[in-house]
Amino acid sequence: MKLDLHVHTTASDGQYAPKEMIHMAKEKELSYIAITDHDTVEGIAEARLCAKEEGVNLIAGIEISTMDREEVHMLGLGINEKNTVLQEACEGYKRERLGRGERVCSFLEKRGIPVDWQELLTIAGSGSVGRPHFAEYLLRHGYVKDKKEAFSKYLDTEVFHK
Repeated sequence: MKLDLHVHTTASDGQYAPKEMIHMAKEKELSYIAITDHDTVEGIAEARLCAKEEGVNLIAGIEISTMDREEVHMLGLGINEKNTVLQEACEGYKRERLGRGERVCSFLEKRGIPVDWQELLTIAGSGSVGRPHFAEYLLRHGYVKDKKEAFSKYLDTEVFHK
């Protein structure tokens, strides 16, 4: 049995739309795939429709970011994405991500890196702007040689949770 229980889509910081992930799962002959976007369930409905058409077993999931002394990511599998408490929490996460995005912009601008918010939104596509999108932005504009450098030099999470 082949499975992938930790997949991100463009609903958060993944490269591929939910339906593209389902097509890829079918091509790779996965028995199960779990869509576990960061702090959102927005990609599950599209994935569910496509999975039904393609005959792929989909597990609805989420990856929730938490912060205590350090950042911890918790996976939830087999969730009810229509649960109102979960949906309200996801709306709160979306607001938090916007605030963090503004802090990242300010942080970068203080270091002489002007940030075009509209371009970041384009990079993020339908997902909310996150650190991977800032890494792509920094790479495109020549501030770093790769995304790993973007994270180590500019996007360490501890800076943005203070």
